[in-house]
Amino acid sequence: MTEVLAVNNGELKVGAPFVNGATVELEVVTEGKDKKVITFKKRRRKDSKVKRGFRRQYTRVKVVSIKA
Repeated sequence: MTEVLAVNNGELKVGAPFVNGATVELEVVTEGKDKKVITFKKRRRKDSKVKRGFRRQYTRVKVVSIKA
């Protein structure tokens, strides 16, 4: 990952918007789907309802190293 906002190794560097030359090395731990989210809309007319659901996908990562 090359878009690093801030680095602190003794002194704090804050980028505008990103810190030049800073990288973060990541390791993918798991990939999967989150719990199901249900959206339900109901209006007062007959047969005027909508039920939809989805499961958001996620990737869990582990920070291996930060190089500034």
